[in-house]
Amino acid sequence: MGLLIHVLVEEMERRADTIEVLHRTQADLAAAERAQGVLAERERLSREIHDTLAQGFTSVVTLARAADAALDRGDLATVRERLALLESTAAENLAEARLIVAAMTPGHLQQGTLAEALQRVVDTASAESGIDGSLTVVGSPVAAAANSEVVVLRTAQEAIANIRRHSGAATFSVRLDYADPERVGLEVRDDGQGFDPSAAPSGFGLVGAQSRAADLGTELLIDTAPGSGTTLRVSVPR
Repeated sequence: MGLLIHVLVEEMERRADTIEVLHRTQADLAAAERAQGVLAERERLSREIHDTLAQGFTSVVTLARAADAALDRGDLATVRERLALLESTAAENLAEARLIVAAMTPGHLQQGTLAEALQRVVDTASAESGIDGSLTVVGSPVAAAANSEVVVLRTAQEAIANIRRHSGAATFSVRLDYADPERVGLEVRDDGQGFDPSAAPSGFGLVGAQSRAADLGTELLIDTAPGSGTTLRVSVPR
């Protein structure tokens, strides 16, 4: 009887040790998941800030400089036009900042459909930069998953921002394609100077757009070469 009791006590001690190890492992896994979640959220916020606030402030600076130059020329009509655009851009940027803080859908999508949001982005970019931009919608627009629409919108914004900053283009076009019943396609094309696609991406914007596409299990495709313009494509699930 004493031997049996001794064996049972040893077995209980071993089980207690095993349970303690399991509890420690669970705690370590939970901590790792929390850390991964924090890093993912930081990356998401970094992309949101780059795609909204940073680009918005760039537009504000550009418009302020254009207004100042027009003032030096005595062109009051242009000054008023640029100041109106500046006020509109600053107001949109403020709305985006509030939505980011509230972790909500991008402000452009809060104000209407994806096609309408892209039209506003195209119109604003054309008015601010003087580059002739257009939007074509193929098929019947149907609301897609929120994450998919955010990826399409942010990718278009980043592509257009790069066109304005780097391409030297005279025109650009945006195509929103609903022909595939299971996917939504985006194509942004410009007639600018292009670049070497084998070169490593510079800046956070393109890397962020590629990361957004990867989050949905798809790929950002870039067709370009020096002197031949650039075409960017992405297709996301509905």
